[in-house]
Amino acid sequence: SAGSGKTYTLVKEYLGIVLKDPAAFRSILAITFTNKAANEMRDRILRGLIEISDPSGHGETNAVKHMLPELVKTCGLEQGVIIKNAGIVLTQILHNYQDFSVSTIDSFIHRIIRTFAFDLHLPLNFEVEVDEGAMVSQAVDMLLSRVGVDEAPTKALSGFTEARISDEKSWNIEGALKTFSKRLLKDDIVNFLPALKSMDTFEILKVIKVLTAFRREFESELSKQAGQLISFWDAKGIDGKDLYFGKSGIYGYVDKLHKKNFKSYTPGSRVINTLGEDKWYADSLDAGKKALIDSWKSEMVDMVGVITTYIDENRERYEFYNILKKNIFQLAVLNEILKVMDQIRENDGIIHISEFDKRISKVVNNEPIPFIYERLGEKYRHFLIDEFQDTSILEWQNILPLIENSLSEDHFNMVVGDAKQAIYRFKGGEVEQLVTLPEIFRKEQSPEMEARENMLKRNYNARKLNYNFRSREAIIKFNNDFYEFSAGLLPESLRLIYADSKQEMPVKNPGGEVHITFLDLEGKKEENEPAYLENILQKVNDLKEIKSYAYNDIAILCRSNAEASKIARNLLLNGVAVVSAESLLLSSSPEVNFLVSCLDYIANKDDKLAMAAILSYVAAEAEKHKLNEILQSCLLQPDDTSAEGGNTGLEEFFRIRKIAFNADALRQMGLYERLETLIRIFSLSTTPDPYIIFFLDAVYEYSMNKRFIPEDFTIFWKENNHRYSIVVPEGLDAVKVMTIHKAKGLEFPVVIYPFANDKVDVRREQKWVHIDDERIPGLKTALLPVLKNLENTRYADIYTKEWEKTQLDLLNIFYVATTRPTERLFIICDLPSESAGEIKDIPGLIRAFLEDRQLWDDQMTEYSLGDPEPLPLKTKKPASVAHPELFISGNWRKNILLSGHAAEYWDLDDDSRNLEWGNLVHRILSGINTVSDLGPAIVAEVNTGNIPAGKAQELKMLLEG
Repeated sequence: SAGSGKTYTLVKEYLGIVLKDPAAFRSILAITFTNKAANEMRDRILRGLIEISDPSGHGETNAVKHMLPELVKTCGLEQGVIIKNAGIVLTQILHNYQDFSVSTIDSFIHRIIRTFAFDLHLPLNFEVEVDEGAMVSQAVDMLLSRVGVDEAPTKALSGFTEARISDEKSWNIEGALKTFSKRLLKDDIVNFLPALKSMDTFEILKVIKVLTAFRREFESELSKQAGQLISFWDAKGIDGKDLYFGKSGIYGYVDKLHKKNFKSYTPGSRVINTLGEDKWYADSLDAGKKALIDSWKSEMVDMVGVITTYIDENRERYEFYNILKKNIFQLAVLNEILKVMDQIRENDGIIHISEFDKRISKVVNNEPIPFIYERLGEKYRHFLIDEFQDTSILEWQNILPLIENSLSEDHFNMVVGDAKQAIYRFKGGEVEQLVTLPEIFRKEQSPEMEARENMLKRNYNARKLNYNFRSREAIIKFNNDFYEFSAGLLPESLRLIYADSKQEMPVKNPGGEVHITFLDLEGKKEENEPAYLENILQKVNDLKEIKSYAYNDIAILCRSNAEASKIARNLLLNGVAVVSAESLLLSSSPEVNFLVSCLDYIANKDDKLAMAAILSYVAAEAEKHKLNEILQSCLLQPDDTSAEGGNTGLEEFFRIRKIAFNADALRQMGLYERLETLIRIFSLSTTPDPYIIFFLDAVYEYSMNKRFIPEDFTIFWKENNHRYSIVVPEGLDAVKVMTIHKAKGLEFPVVIYPFANDKVDVRREQKWVHIDDERIPGLKTALLPVLKNLENTRYADIYTKEWEKTQLDLLNIFYVATTRPTERLFIICDLPSESAGEIKDIPGLIRAFLEDRQLWDDQMTEYSLGDPEPLPLKTKKPASVAHPELFISGNWRKNILLSGHAAEYWDLDDDSRNLEWGNLVHRILSGINTVSDLGPAIVAEVNTGNIPAGKAQELKMLLEG
């Protein structure tokens, strides 16, 4: 569970192996989920070795106080030997750092693929593309360029566009294409790729006609049958109000079908009661009407039966075809984009990182001892995997052969995880893999996988870490009680995940507080935001002024970057220091945006938007009042003296103000040099600007890609600038604002979780399925939206499982948020109108918990559990922060001079070189006024490389004579 020391345990086991055998670090592979986590694990291992190798100098550290005594017991070695070995291991790691294997699973698989590129049918010089957006953008751009040229993509995109317009969706077709095309890079497509590749785009488009024709046939037949019943009632003089519940009963139902209103075409409860309980009219109806209806009852029953039978026989197909049709144009487009991606891989040698596991999987699942692992099996004997709950099925099954080999030789292996913290399902993480161990979740039925599962079962030993070393008593108690209650609301199949969620305290750690605030608001989310922002600010100020917390003790956790950005901006406007990747985005800097506009103009001197942005930035304060006049003169009146006929009004503006901006000269420079020159031209470097420094780092990173074109950088930047922010050092006194996903694995004295209003919502989800329908033979696979109507089809289990897993996602995210604080937790959410009998949303779940504990009061909106009194605060050493005073940037062209080759051959005694000699003497003499100027003039020629240093004195004497 959270705070139980999972990473501590993994590091301890790592040290236990290497301290018994100092050379063993070369044979251990430690794997974790992110680069940040890998760096942290390396740091913990090295810090542990440093502290254990010198216990007298680190007497109060965790490694010496707790880990060293435990290692003495588990290793079976004397403390002195362990201390000595720690020093040996530390030295060996530092001297052979390349053999210190702590990495992400992606990095590990990349090494394998790079080594065995030929065997995996990859180009030997392939490039790895980490950014899924870059590859998708390239594929979409290539596809759009084929519109009007190739028939298949033209028809697919035309249909897709028309469908979006008819559904009143955004007209930004390119953005939509790039968003859903990322599905082609996900793990869940692996089993469906062969079917998708085998389909023809034209055959997919033909399916639409089949789906549409059946829908029309179904609705037309229902309308006809309903119309016959309406005509029957009319002919017999039976009015709608005469029948049971009038127009809201069976008459209204049949009338809607007749008028082709199929929003609810299945019989409701009143129709069912009419037929099942023989209730055709109200008791108050007069006797004559009753007799009339009774006389025709059998005919009406038969006619309604025809309708309901037709619905029962065709409902599944009707519902399925309607759902299928929603994504059919999208499927046709995906089919075309897949072809383009394959073309990019083949022509450019670019492999997206998501391909790694898929390539390895093809080999691993069909060989008892995969050849690509033979050498690795000899190198690595121990595998330690952290954050196992976030590992995908492909990743786990790809590494299993190595673990099987290791276990067969009786070596120690370990996975560490917490199913309650599985919050990366959208990246392919499958929590069931941890829960079902030692069984292999969703394994292929093959002798190889059976053998691996049996090996796991024979060597499996589960250990539960039940102590919470992180939080105060009130927070532990709240989490124990809340998640025990919530587990009872989970589907039966998922309750096991929270079955052992209760934690104990290793030592008495009293105090702490959980504070829940319900905001009684009636507006939409956007309208309610000011109330939330005000409440957050109030809590931060109270914690600072009343509870004496420092700003850097406080973390505000959010579900989205958008929420984090708004919170950070509001705190900054109110004088609260903030550390937030979202508030420190490079794209929020006016200087960075100005430099990007300059690059746009340099690439295209007719770009009026870029010119307007540049002028708006550089116009002096005294000129701001006439900015419109300046814009008009530069943008609307092109300078006809331009050598190339382009608009140089902007450069004339700079020339008058003695700003040395020359787009043509800048275009001749490399991207990085171009930006440094712009920084010097506009004096943006008078003091170091962190936004500019980090922007230059991003430019340098981009330019390291050998495929880059300087003019394409601004396109890349506009699509990816949300990924780049200032990296702030730890220890600054500022409130941390971040998403819950980024906070995973971290802890803070105080956590505020606002906007805690998550709901179970599966409508945005989509699932790949195999299609086996003889009426649509051209369709072998499809991407279905997860809609409630799936419950009425053969794919009902997809909807049910997705709903249940989304419930778990909701609870897991809340669990991660509520287990980050050590001392105080503040939850701010909407006031729920009712409690939840199942997990539907967080406010309803909290209310249900408070009701269960008999704490709920309809008149209360604030609940405090625990002790709200201030706790004794630990004194913190202030962070040491360096503030550089200068931004170093110079023109390298002035420092590096090219020497003319002719000077190497000059000989002042050789009359055959009179021409060169004459030119040189003429240049020197033209630059002097008196004899005293001669020496400096000759030195200048030596510095420029025109005269060899050894000839300088000889030339001076000759000219003086």
